[in-house]
Amino acid sequence: MDENFNAIIKNSIYGKFEVLQRINETTFLIKIAERELFVDSEGNFR
Repeated sequence: MDENFNAIIKNSIYGKFEVLQRINETTFLIKIAERELFVDSEGNFR
């Protein structure tokens, strides 16, 4: 768990989600509500 990941958790208003893959330093692929979405380290959707 690094700071970027923690930032997503801390800033998340989406409730529970699963991180499927870390794309690069600032982008993560997450799964929430049965959908796969990309978010950045700020918790913003890409």
